[in-house]
Amino acid sequence: MNGPFHGWLIGILRCHHCGDRLQNQFSFFDTDFIHWEEANQVSLYLRIFHPDHPSLFFIGLIQPQGCIWTLAEVQSKLIGQLLTQKIQLPSNWRELAIIEGTHRARQFIARPRHSIEVHYQPYLKQLHQMLERKTAR
Repeated sequence: MNGPFHGWLIGILRCHHCGDRLQNQFSFFDTDFIHWEEANQVSLYLRIFHPDHPSLFFIGLIQPQGCIWTLAEVQSKLIGQLLTQKIQLPSNWRELAIIEGTHRARQFIARPRHSIEVHYQPYLKQLHQMLERKTAR
């Protein structure tokens, strides 16, 4: 596949329980690349897209107040639509990732386990709104 997402990689979250806290670990990434184990803020556009690595997508890197499976399914559909160029990200998606990370950090307790938390219904609505965007042809 050619285009802006050539050579894409989808990240898989490994949550590790450590006492009373949950850690976000990616044992398959070098810690110089991504290290969110102790992070209180994770900046990803739509909780999927990394602003510094546009070909890296995260599915299920969320702690919803509700069922994760529906959200992960919609995240997967969104990535599929993007990769097949049926939708496109806004031109300022990298800036939006930083803004979202800061905004979400203010909504939840400042601890690593809450750095990936989302409110189920508003987040699902946000994903559906993105899926409804069509690429101009």
